[in-house]
Amino acid sequence: MKHCWQHIICLTAILTVAVMHSCTEVELCENPDHPHHAKLAFKFNWDGVTPDGRNPRDVDSMMVIANRIINSWRAGFLVELPKEKEGTVAEGETIFGVLESYESVVGPETGETENGEQTEGEGTGKNEGQGTSAPQGSYLPVWNTKNVLTRAEGETTGGNNTTIVIPETAGKQRPTGPLEVKEGEYQFIAINYSHSECEIDRVEQYQKDVSVASTELFIRYVTFKKDNPKLQSLGRPWIDYNSGIGQFVESEIRPTYLGINQVCHVRAGETEIIEIKPEQITQRYGLHFSIEKEPGVRIEEIIAIIGGIPQRFGVSTKHVDVKDVNKMAFRVPVDATKMPTYDSRNPASLDNETSIPFKASFNAIGLVRSYSPELQMGAGILQLCIYTSTERPDAPSQRASKTIYALINLYNTITEARPMRITEDKKFMVQNSDTVTLNIPNVLRIKQGQILANPDGEGALDKWKEVGNSDNEFNVDI
Repeated sequence: MKHCWQHIICLTAILTVAVMHSCTEVELCENPDHPHHAKLAFKFNWDGVTPDGRNPRDVDSMMVIANRIINSWRAGFLVELPKEKEGTVAEGETIFGVLESYESVVGPETGETENGEQTEGEGTGKNEGQGTSAPQGSYLPVWNTKNVLTRAEGETTGGNNTTIVIPETAGKQRPTGPLEVKEGEYQFIAINYSHSECEIDRVEQYQKDVSVASTELFIRYVTFKKDNPKLQSLGRPWIDYNSGIGQFVESEIRPTYLGINQVCHVRAGETEIIEIKPEQITQRYGLHFSIEKEPGVRIEEIIAIIGGIPQRFGVSTKHVDVKDVNKMAFRVPVDATKMPTYDSRNPASLDNETSIPFKASFNAIGLVRSYSPELQMGAGILQLCIYTSTERPDAPSQRASKTIYALINLYNTITEARPMRITEDKKFMVQNSDTVTLNIPNVLRIKQGQILANPDGEGALDKWKEVGNSDNEFNVDI
């Protein structure tokens, strides 16, 4: 019996060691040319991505994040897309997570070793302490440093305590060359974005601390105040009568594309082709409405301001954060051919084109409606700044101008369009489609420089109201 217990204890110890070994990162390799490293090549599949007739291949680069799931380790790359649709990308700029394999002694300018000998081609040098050569084309020598990664005191090289610290030289000249990672099971996330329009929240913490999950990464669109020069491009001065909600996002947000490859095994010493299918995460909104005007009234320009634009989009979850929403201001195209010249001295020249349709479009990650159809500020409110002109009776060759401000709560319009739906935990929303049409059935009527009240019984639930007059003025933008 005693011997039986000894065997059981021995077997338990062996199993314990085996389990510990399976959960611990051990990367030993006798071949110095690939110490558990693998090369990557990315292939982007754009089939079916045609936002508003645009060519998604206008995107010139993608940021790719490689997240090793077991024995967490992360790397980030910036890659230029191939000119041909079916091509692959095998080289790029390393943003973070540089490998520690080779400690090159090659100077960045002289191309000489410490012994004064000329190197044989770019990136060739001695690996100090091992007497082996770095692989041809290695991109690490451009830093001229023996320690590619630095560590804070007490940090380890593996497991969940790993912290990636980018050396100071990385900000000056990041390594460019083959895309290399450690062996393992990876999730790959690729995204194109403009630093002037949006940022990625917590990406620095994510790259340094493996306890920060990819579910905590959010694309956050930059906001700014009304007096920002970005809004001056709209051309005309205007008043914001919905100033009680947020700030402004970029008026011309470019389409943003996101591709996720959930699980892919990367093998040491091999080149793995990772196929990623980007999808558009910015919805294309179409705004349709009509204005009925008096003969002789010319609509020169229209600026639209819409509230309820979310700011953050979950990179791996695709959740839209609607806790804080903002506004967007954009121009509505005006067809000059719909505004014929009016001459009061010639009755035959009367402008008979009294009802004019307008269409505008914008990109956003979502649109939130108002809490109530009765509200006149907040999310889901559309304001139009309509710049009109009429002939001056005392000077027919000149025109008098007036700006008319119209406002409508799109509660029912957004409800019908259903751009988003709420998640099960009721904390976020998700998109329903790539394109959304906001069709306002109620005609905006203008007469004698004022907006006419909507007659009762028309059946249109969302109604236009005039703002800015002395008898109907509220929430004036300061």
